[in-house]
Amino acid sequence: MGYSNNSADWENAAILTAYNEIKISIPSLKADSLSVVKAVIKHRNYWKPPQVKTLLLGESHVYTSDEEQSNILQYPNYEDFGGLPQEFVKLVYCLGYGEQTLAPLVSDNAGTWQYWKIFAACASDSPEIDFHPYLKGGYQSTDQRLLNKLNLLKKLAAKGIWLVDSSIVALYGNGPKPKMEIRQKAISISWHNYISQLVEIACPKRVALIGNSVTETLELKLDAMGIPFEKLPQPQKRMSADEIEETHLKYQRICNRE
Repeated sequence: MGYSNNSADWENAAILTAYNEIKISIPSLKADSLSVVKAVIKHRNYWKPPQVKTLLLGESHVYTSDEEQSNILQYPNYEDFGGLPQEFVKLVYCLGYGEQTLAPLVSDNAGTWQYWKIFAACASDSPEIDFHPYLKGGYQSTDQRLLNKLNLLKKLAAKGIWLVDSSIVALYGNGPKPKMEIRQKAISISWHNYISQLVEIACPKRVALIGNSVTETLELKLDAMGIPFEKLPQPQKRMSADEIEETHLKYQRICNRE
């Protein structure tokens, strides 16, 4: 597992360029530090499949302070956890996000359980999608839930499913939610300097655009690249139970295509 690219230098340069442009062009956006951004990308790249079939294109991670990032994740003493990045960030690929036992010193650590449901739907080939192994309040212990999550991430990678955020900086979790135009500008800058190259290298068979800000900003760009895409709502959007179920089934259909 892990990101491998002989031209890794381009990535560091692209990230720095995108980050600096966002800081200069959107001074009102309270972005997290470059160190946090790089830690987020380290977690994400660890789970990059050898061959990307379905790219899930989300909006951003959640704002993580430098103090929060300094926490070293306390993984269980299982062989399976060896090699995982250990810096804490508020990203679903970071197993400590939403799991207090792994990051006991992080006070605001709710996690994004909605994305674990999306991941479960993407990995499932059954009409009855089982979310319980990855959610709190279930029958399993914390250690078992962590192993379930780890195995789910491995299954996603094996199926060629990869989640990438359109903005390299956090757009949520640091004060009031930025206006749509601010979020779209951060996505556009990230895309122009870095994400578009990442997508070209990954060469996915299809892309799932998650949320209106991502869709409105990137659908024409993906169309110009000739990459098929589907549009899906933000997982936090208010929907009826039937709409939520249909959305999960749509993720399942998209991710199980050859």
